[in-house]
Amino acid sequence: MANILTVPFRQTSNVSLTPFILSYISEHYDQNSEQFKPDCAELDALRNQAIRVHADKAGEGIILRYYGVLMSMCRNFPLDVCALRDES
Repeated sequence: MANILTVPFRQTSNVSLTPFILSYISEHYDQNSEQFKPDCAELDALRNQAIRVHADKAGEGIILRYYGVLMSMCRNFPLDVCALRDES
């Protein structure tokens, strides 16, 4: 009989990224952050879908879409905003 190690999936809770992103935009870019609210709401909705996916092809598509959005955001936002706060 084979020994099988069961490892539970990692879990997270709902966190809205909108206030943090809008705050960063208003502090570091010369743009009105309010115009990005719909985009941030879409990001939050996609994140909430991504943290509740099933281990199947449909879930894989949601995770890949969320990953793609995060990677495209890396061009405009630093990867570690907390480290930037510590330097100031």
